[in-house]
Amino acid sequence: MSEEEKESSSSYESGSSSDESSSEEETVIKPVFVSKAQRNTQQTPPATKETTKDEDQRRKEIIYSKLDTKETETTTLSKKDEFDGADDTDDIEPEVEFENWKSRELARFQRDFEIIKQVELEKEDQLKRQLQDQAK
Repeated sequence: MSEEEKESSSSYESGSSSDESSSEEETVIKPVFVSKAQRNTQQTPPATKETTKDEDQRRKEIIYSKLDTKETETTTLSKKDEFDGADDTDDIEPEVEFENWKSRELARFQRDFEIIKQVELEKEDQLKRQLQDQAK
């Protein structure tokens, strides 16, 4: 077969033939596991004495500045400003605290009673409406 016959007979394969040629040129590389010991990791160059001295000096300056700020913060706080989050005023006046608790408890009972009463009234209303609808 001549080239013209191949082109005419395989006109619909012409698009795939270009794909085949490009896939032959490309090679697929498989991922390969490399253990941690075999990896080439970048390591920092060894530090010179000058850089370590500079770094040490800088660290000391940072530490001193942090200590200075902590000292100024603690001196500005007074005893009234400090609050550890715990209320330690219990049992100072037990009789008064008991009376306050009693009044709060009574208010809770009254509130709950009113809610229950309201719910019962609504249920009675619904029942009356249902009976009226059934009577019609």
